Amino acid sequence: MNAPTPPITRVAWVEGSRLTHRDLADAIEHESRLLALHVAAMHGTWGVALGLRLAIGSDLHSVRVTAGSAYTARGESVVVAESMMVQGPVGASGAYDLLISPPAARTGCSRDVLPACARRTHTIAPALRWVAASPSGLGEGARLGAEIPIGRVTRAADGTLSGVDSSQRRTVTSLARPHVASGVALPGRVAWHVQNIGLYATIDTDSAGFTTTPVYYACIGNDPPWPPQLVGPLVGIADPKAASFTARLTFGAVSGAAASLIPLLEHAAEVELRWIGVETASGCPPTLASLFGTSNPWSSP
Repeated sequence: MNAPTPPITRVAWVEGSRLTHRDLADAIEHESRLLALHVAAMHGTWGVALGLRLAIGSDLHSVRVTAGSAYTARGESVVVAESMMVQGPVGASGAYDLLISPPAARTGCSRDVLPACARRTHTIAPALRWVAASPSGLGEGARLGAEIPIGRVTRAADGTLSGVDSSQRRTVTSLARPHVASGVALPGRVAWHVQNIGLYATIDTDSAGFTTTPVYYACIGNDPPWPPQLVGPLVGIADPKAASFTARLTFGAVSGAAASLIPLLEHAAEVELRWIGVETASGCPPTLASLFGTSNPWSSP
C-alpha cells in the first residue's frame, strides 16, 4: 500500500542564517520533485531522452554506456554525465537487457549523520542491472516505469558479449499538442431538415484537417427571430466524424402552441453556427502493470 504523498515544501532562506548541508539537500530534493511532477503531468511519457547507447567493450566482457539522460514513469531524472563501463551479465548464455534507474539515494549521506558525512564523496550514479530476456520481450524481473530498458546484448557460454540490440529500448515521446480548429457555417449556407422535435444539418469540417474524430462544440453566433411560443433552440452534436458532424437544434413549445416545425426552416436559414473541434494528442502511454498494478503511479511509495 502506498504511503501518502508528502507535501511539496521549499526551504525558506533567511538573510544571515547558517547554510547547512541539509538545507542544500532539501532544496535540491524540492527542485527535483517539481521537475518530476512537470514531466509526469505535462508530458505523460517515460524512457531515454538523450544518449545512453550501448557498445561492446574491447574485452568483450563489458559494455560502454554513453552519457545521456532518461525519465522514469514518475518523472524522475536519470542522468549519466560521462560514459561508463558496465560489467556484462552473469549467468547462462542468452540475451540480457540492461536496465537503468535513478540512484537509490541522491546523496551518500543519511540525514542522521550529515555533519560527519558532508566531507565524503556522494554516490549519485544511477543504478544499472541486467535481466535475462524472455521469448516475449523483457524478463519478468523488469520493473517497467521505475527501470528503463536501454539495450540488449547476447552472452555466450564463455561470457563474451555480442550483438547490441535496441529493439526493447524505451524512449520518450515528445509532448504532442492537441489539434484545435474552428469554423463558421454562415446563414443560408447550411441545409437544415426537420426531425422529431428539432432541426438538423450536416456541417462540413474537412478543411480543418482532422485525422481522427475530434470533440466538437457548437453554438449559435447570432440571434434569429424565433417564434415567441417556442423555447430554444438547444444546440447539440451528433454523428461526429473527422470531416463533419451533425448539428441539432432542439426546441420546446409553450403549452397549446403548434407542434409543426416546418415554419422554423425559414428562421433556421438565418442561423450562423459557430463550431470548434479539438483533436486530442498525448505521449506514449507507459506500461505500468508490472510495477504499479492498479495503484496510483504518481504517489510516493
